[in-house]
Amino acid sequence: NNNNNNNAKGNDDSEKRNNIDGKEVDEEVLHSNNNNSPRTNLIIRNKMKGNDGQRSDAVPGLDKIPSSLPSRILQAALDIKKRNKPFKIHIYDVPPHLQLPTIQDYKYQLETKFVDCLKASEYYEADGEAPDIDAFLIPFQCAEARFKVRDRAAGQVEAETHARQVFDFIRTNYRHWDSAKGANHFFLCGHDMGASIRTALYTAQRGADSNPNHRENHHVHNMIGIVNTADVADEHFHVHQDISSPPHVGDTCATCIQGGHDIASVPYGNPLGYDRKRLVFFAGNLNRGRIRPLVKQVFRGHPDVTLVDGYLAPEEYMRSLYSSKYCLFPRGFRGWSPRLLDAIWSGCVPVVLSDDYVLPLSHWIDWSRAALIIPEARFKSLLDFINADLSSLGERREYLYYHVRNVMTWGKDGHGTCTGAFQFLIRELELKLSP
Repeated sequence: NNNNNNNAKGNDDSEKRNNIDGKEVDEEVLHSNNNNSPRTNLIIRNKMKGNDGQRSDAVPGLDKIPSSLPSRILQAALDIKKRNKPFKIHIYDVPPHLQLPTIQDYKYQLETKFVDCLKASEYYEADGEAPDIDAFLIPFQCAEARFKVRDRAAGQVEAETHARQVFDFIRTNYRHWDSAKGANHFFLCGHDMGASIRTALYTAQRGADSNPNHRENHHVHNMIGIVNTADVADEHFHVHQDISSPPHVGDTCATCIQGGHDIASVPYGNPLGYDRKRLVFFAGNLNRGRIRPLVKQVFRGHPDVTLVDGYLAPEEYMRSLYSSKYCLFPRGFRGWSPRLLDAIWSGCVPVVLSDDYVLPLSHWIDWSRAALIIPEARFKSLLDFINADLSSLGERREYLYYHVRNVMTWGKDGHGTCTGAFQFLIRELELKLSP
């Protein structure tokens, strides 16, 4: 239900109420700073399940506004629902020589997936001169440019060169770049370089005016980045401006439970029905980053912690996820990893050991309920944290199943409309651009 039924408060002090997702939420809940009250949690639980207590499958963009949102964000979301016009995005056209072939990589398809979803959605405006365009997408292809060469450093150079060429074409051929000092423009970067691609656009890097106060540098700084690498420690990531995206794992990923299909029909079915014997599980390269080697050193061989230093065959990997209570999510080269989604889909509670990572869509997901977040400095107490959390395991898994996986998954409905992650990224972008 997209309508808000607001009844003015009369002399009898009857409460003003907002209709959210077909359920009335009291104004005092909307504006309360205590979102952990029993009353609010009851509303959240009712929203996670339908009135019959069963899973609620339909998760369009703003038809479900979690009442667990901070009051400021919740009110902004309600204001968005009252807009008199749809949110519109235009993608700049660039010539064929600046368009790169799409890669088929299970970790880095954010850019391709978002653009495909956008072009098929009500938010897309093909006419760049149409009135009331809200946002302009600069079509960088970070991942495609990165994988033109094998070497990581050389790939970074390729991506930066590509971004500069696309940016130079747009700023010299389209007038909208100056319309809001860059603040109504955004870019996508699915590869590990993330928001650092922005620095390639500063005038000094383009051989132009090196004055740091140059007008174009301010415009570049104002752009919004939608990135996988959302890392507070990264000087290029603007935590109050950029958006942390759920990774898109690709439709051809053999090891991914999503597999490009509807999440209700994954090979192993409902993850709530599994008896999980294994306490902690991780499979991947344990020699990457600052924390994985330490975890390997302390816990390898521990009877309660299964560490696979390498990669498992798809079937074995899925069996391991479904038979584990907790799945480790330790940072590698970067803070993010597709393993977060693997854990969510399989109902294995993520254990986040990644201090600076900004978890995706945190306006819509209460990550303190969805994951066990442990400071890296306290990794040696991993099992103490987990054993203390076991009493919350069932509630966490229900929250993952009924809410988080719907928000985080790049899915489609029966009409081919992109749902889940795409819709909530649009909402995040709309919130960023709200006055």
